[in-house]
Amino acid sequence: MKSLYRLSAIALLLTSGAFASFINGGFESGDLTGWNSLGSASVSGPVDYIDEGAGILSPDSGNFSARLISQGATAEQIATQMGITLEELQATNLDPDTGDPTTATVGSLIWQTVTVNAGDVLQFRWNFVERDYMPYNDWAFYGIALNGDPAQVTTFASLFTVGPDGGATINGWTTLTVNIQQSGTYTFYFGVVNAFDEELDSDLWIDGAYAGDDPPAPTGEIPEPGTFVLLASGLGLLAAKYRSRKAA
Repeated sequence: MKSLYRLSAIALLLTSGAFASFINGGFESGDLTGWNSLGSASVSGPVDYIDEGAGILSPDSGNFSARLISQGATAEQIATQMGITLEELQATNLDPDTGDPTTATVGSLIWQTVTVNAGDVLQFRWNFVERDYMPYNDWAFYGIALNGDPAQVTTFASLFTVGPDGGATINGWTTLTVNIQQSGTYTFYFGVVNAFDEELDSDLWIDGAYAGDDPPAPTGEIPEPGTFVLLASGLGLLAAKYRSRKAA
C-alpha cells in the first residue's frame, strides 16, 4: 500500500511538471487540485452527448479534462472574482445583429495564479460544446490579471461563432496560445456563461493548461493569425496599463 501511495505521488508530480508553472494543468489528479472554482466546475472523463445528437467527448490527453458547465454561479459573482464589473464581462460578447453587450446570467469559472516571465506563453486546449440556440448566445472566455489588477477578458468561443442554429455540437479540441509580454504574477481564468436564460447549458472543456517558455507541441488546430495578433495585442494593452499605473 505504501508503494502505491509513493507511485501515485510521483505520478502527480510528473503530471504537474509536464505543464510547467500550472499545478495540475492537465487535470490528471482527477480533481481540481491547484485550481480555484466557482459554479459547476469539475474534472471529467468522457461524456456522452449522444442523446443530444453530438456524440461522445473525450479528454484531449490522458484520462481527465476540466469541464465547466454554464450553471452554478451568477455572472456577477464571476465578474467580481475577476475584478471587473458585470457590464464589462457582458461587453466581451456583442450581439451579432445590434452590437449590444449580451446579458449574462449564470456560469462557471476556474482560475490559478502563477509567476511567469516576459517571452513566456499561456497555452491551453479548449473544446466548446454548444447546447442552446440563437439568440441565446452562450460564450466561453479566458481572463488574464497581472499582479492583482482587474482581468483582461477575451471571448474565444460562443454559440454564434462556433455553433449551428440549434442542437448540440461538440466543436473539437483547439489550441489557443497567448504571448506574455511582461514578467510578473498572473492569475489566469477560464469561464463559460449562459446568455439571457438559465436553460440549455453550454459546456467548456479545458486541458493541457501551460504557462512557461517551452510549450508542448499543439496536437490540433492553431488559431488563425489574425486571432493570434488580437490576443497578443490585448495582453500588450494590459501590460501597458500596468506600467502606466506604476509610473503614476
